[in-house]
Order: sequence, then C-alpha cells, then structure tokens
Amino acid sequence: MTVTQLFGKYYISGKSVNGKCRDHNEDRILINCQAGLMLVADGMGGHLHGERASSEAIALINRLFETQLPLIEKKWDIRFLWRKLLAIFTLGSLTHELAYQRQTIRKILIETNKALYAINRKEAFLDGTGMGTTLVGCRFFENPPRMLVFHVGDSRLYRLRNKQLLPVTKDHSLYQLWLDSGQIGKKPGSNVILQGLGPDAQIIPEVQLLKVLPGDAFLLCSDGLNDMLSDDSMEDIMHNLSAATIDATLDQLIDAANDSGGSDNISAILICQ
Repeated sequence: MTVTQLFGKYYISGKSVNGKCRDHNEDRILINCQAGLMLVADGMGGHLHGERASSEAIALINRLFETQLPLIEKKWDIRFLWRKLLAIFTLGSLTHELAYQRQTIRKILIETNKALYAINRKEAFLDGTGMGTTLVGCRFFENPPRMLVFHVGDSRLYRLRNKQLLPVTKDHSLYQLWLDSGQIGKKPGSNVILQGLGPDAQIIPEVQLLKVLPGDAFLLCSDGLNDMLSDDSMEDIMHNLSAATIDATLDQLIDAANDSGGSDNISAILICQ
C-alpha cells in the first residue's frame, strides 16, 4: 500500500484482497487524486464475468470523469471556466458547480451501465444475468470542503466523525427494502441486490452531497468487509485512525474480516485528515 495525498490535507490508502475463501478477486478499486475520485467496485457473475465487469466499470467511469468533468488540479480547463462564467449569472458559483457535477456523475453511472448491459446483450445474457458490478465512489472538493458520494448496489461509504462510524450510503438490496418497509414478512437474504451496473437496462444511481468537517474520515468498502464485521467492530478498529496509522488501520480491518471468515473478496479505501 502507498499512502497518497489529496489537496495536501487528506491521506488516502486502499487495498483489495481475495479473502480466505476465494481463489480470485472480482473487486477493483481506484484512487485518482488528480480528479479527487475514489471508487470501489464489487464484480458479480462469477469468475471472469465479475472481474471483467468491475474492471470495465472502473476504467470507464475514470475515463468519463476525465472527459466530462474538469480535473480538480486543472481549473483552467475551458469547460470549467465556461461553467464558472455561467454560474455568475445563475445560482452562484458553488451551488451551480456542485449541481452540475452531481447531474453529470449520475449520467456517467447511467452511461457505464448502458455499456456493460450492451456487452451482456451482445453475449446473449438474459436481463438480470451476465456480468455486473456494484459500485461506491466519492469525489472531493476543496473550498469549501465538500464530497459527492454515489453508489449502485451494496458497496458502502461510511463516515467517521467524533469517533462514531455511520454509513452514508444505503444498500440497494432486498434486505434493506425489507428493513425500510417495516420488516414485514420473511426476512430475505442480505445478498440479494436490487440493482448493479450491467445486468439490467435501467438503473437509478444515488448521488448525494456531504459537508466535510475538520477531523472527518471515510471508509469505502465492498460487502466482503462489512458482511464480516459489524459497524461497531469497524468503528473500534478505526478509533485511532490518523495519517500515521492509516495503512496499519486498513490492514487491521482486512485482517479482522479474514479472521471472521473472509468469505468474499475484501476491498477498502480509507481517507483521513
């Protein structure tokens, strides 16, 4: 692992491993500090299909960010300057820029889904089958500190604030729907995903805006981590998270998930100040 820095004040470390029960890794992660972009993808569809889906999704999303959204460190980009000029005459610079980014990220996820779905159709997979991937990601903004969080499926983003770890995303799963509906009827399995990138023609990606306060830390992960560890257990491990301990904390999370069974691939990105 190599700790990277964003804006000179955020420290980032990521890792993806097979787990104890898998002989291959269908997860993929991306850390692109130039674009302020972090991604975790958990492939579905078995060997080759899951790996291909997560790899294709990560690569396409990263490429679409580079072509459709200005890089954070290159604000002289003509598209960025044009939107800034437009913002002066509309809703105000920050409000307009974040609204544009939020809308564009949603379009990027929909475009990525269409690309993966087209591959499935070409290879004659029926709807709901073939390759697919869950995805969770975030994009940072420096002044004022903000973060756009987006996801499809059950890969998660957590925020650690004042030593308390809470999920920011809500799983797109049958189990989560059962919880939200008042736990009526038989409890479904936790691994039934209602949407992912690729298997179906339509998705409804979730994109939300967060304020980032001093001292906030974040965890992006595939369900190979949070299925093995309770939120309280992860909170305990992250209790002393800092720039000096970020790599060791990430290793402790992954080791604890493996010690608890390691039934799936385990991928995580930690971000702290």
